[in-house]
Amino acid sequence: MKVEPTIKYGCRAHSTSGEAFTLLTPGAYIQPTDDGRILWHILNYTPDEDQSKTYNAFAQAVTIWQPAFPSTITLDSTSNPDEAHIKLYFVNENHPQYGDIFDGEDGTLALGFAPVEDEPLKGYILMDDGENWGDMHTPNTKDLLTVFLHELGHTFNLGHESRVRDAIMYPSYSGEKRQIHQDDIDGIQSIYGQFGPPRPGTSQPSGCLSFLVPFLALFGGV
Repeated sequence: MKVEPTIKYGCRAHSTSGEAFTLLTPGAYIQPTDDGRILWHILNYTPDEDQSKTYNAFAQAVTIWQPAFPSTITLDSTSNPDEAHIKLYFVNENHPQYGDIFDGEDGTLALGFAPVEDEPLKGYILMDDGENWGDMHTPNTKDLLTVFLHELGHTFNLGHESRVRDAIMYPSYSGEKRQIHQDDIDGIQSIYGQFGPPRPGTSQPSGCLSFLVPFLALFGGV
């Protein structure tokens, strides 16, 4: 039997549980700009990897998510952090404000925050710089692209999906994932379908969101 590591993604919000995907906060979404863009910006970089590789991994994660959105919405980078809806930030243990959020190597890898007005860190992806990051999964490194994909889902307002192991929103990390699952796409369509028709090749959501349940602040060990 394969024993998966007890490495978990973090999530600080509430979850709505349904038949398939979950949402962090019912009714919450990123409001695109007037010309239909959702903007992202990288605030800093991990010393574990070349900056260009980190940038390319995040840009690739955005590209993988793009087809799930309606054709009227474009995920785009910006050089201005003040106008970015999504901000990537690596946090080390000496950070004066966020240094105590993470637990060093393994444990919680990252936190993605939902787009809700009363969340001071809405749209932020905080990465634990106590991890050893790389552009692939190895015995010594965690895969940046996989974690970026997952945490981007949280910033879009997707919650964890523990019943679909292949979904990018599955709550634990056990290695590389290079694509999103139909369940992830259905979740995005349930939130952002209101902005226009889905892109060709995507489907309407099949999940049935029903009731609000508490969501733990951090996933710990199994």
